[in-house]
Amino acid sequence: MGTIVAGAYFLGSTTTYTIIAMYLQIGLGASAMVAGTIALPSSFFSAVAARWASNRALKAGRKVVQISLILMIVGSLLTAVSVALIASHDINLWWMAAPLSPFGFGQGAFGAVNQTLALQDVPIQHGGTAGGVKQTVERIATAIGNAVMTAIYFATAPMYGFHNAVLVAFIAIITAQLFALLVGYLDLRRARKA
Repeated sequence: MGTIVAGAYFLGSTTTYTIIAMYLQIGLGASAMVAGTIALPSSFFSAVAARWASNRALKAGRKVVQISLILMIVGSLLTAVSVALIASHDINLWWMAAPLSPFGFGQGAFGAVNQTLALQDVPIQHGGTAGGVKQTVERIATAIGNAVMTAIYFATAPMYGFHNAVLVAFIAIITAQLFALLVGYLDLRRARKA
């Protein structure tokens, strides 16, 4: 189940920063430095969360996966709200850094725990193969997600503007995150019954 959760996560969440960078640079005319700097708080919280979650991987890992996915969904929703406020009330684009922080915390916690959970029941002699399969699923999901989410963004932008293109792309991203949350919840229920 961990590989399916990871695939759904990588399908949507990894494209978040790509969409934001395109929106800031192409849509708002910000520099690449600004687009990258907006994600710095998210990166910091991701590092903190990875350390925090790694201590809980074996005891409460599936709950941590659920919490991390919820944080990413909330962060994505709040990022979409910040884009709407930039469009409607001309707020400063730096406000986007705030909702990316819980998103980053969720990413760090998810990555640290899901890797452990996905491979914990794999016999040692098959660990390399199982890890390779999981990594392959993640890379394929990332490639598909980047292609689909950026296609949604570029298809929407000419007709409805950059602000709305981000919102539509984030609907797709959040849909993938919700699927990952559902699969993670089913895995949590399965583990409780075992």
